Amino acid sequence: MSEASFTYFRLPPEWPTSLVPLGLGAAKLIETQTAIMSKYLPQYTFRWKDKSWCSGDFEGWCQSASGRRYLLWLHLPPNSPLVIPRLFVKSPEVLPMHDGRPLHTIGTSHDFHVLGGNSMGITELCHHQRDQWDCTCCYAVAMCKAAIWVEGYEEHLATGVPIAEFFRQGTRLR
Repeated sequence: MSEASFTYFRLPPEWPTSLVPLGLGAAKLIETQTAIMSKYLPQYTFRWKDKSWCSGDFEGWCQSASGRRYLLWLHLPPNSPLVIPRLFVKSPEVLPMHDGRPLHTIGTSHDFHVLGGNSMGITELCHHQRDQWDCTCCYAVAMCKAAIWVEGYEEHLATGVPIAEFFRQGTRLR
């Protein structure tokens, strides 16, 4: 599909992007993205929360190079794909930092590519800049970025170096 075929989903900036039902067009685009995920990242399954409001979730296990498993959850809020999805590590529930502090307690951090977390300890990951998200962005890319984040997180556990440094280096730090 060419980018031009997606342009009719873009709303003018002055229109609200919350709670505006987008109809079958946006749902069809989410179904196309679901097919991409099924083909290339089958470990992540999709379920609709409300098809008329275009909201749902991808969820699945990511296994790191060390063999540890992380449950990743990509939440598509109402009005997806116009609204950036939220990406969480659901399990392990509380991710410790190298120094033992819970990662979700540091709030938004560029060094760790996190947006904080909730009271249960579930950490939210940053996968795209909010102002650069539009309906042409691919959910599979967000999940691939999460898998790379997992490797950076494990490097942080081993070395104490922030995850952003792992991304800058592009290689293992140890």
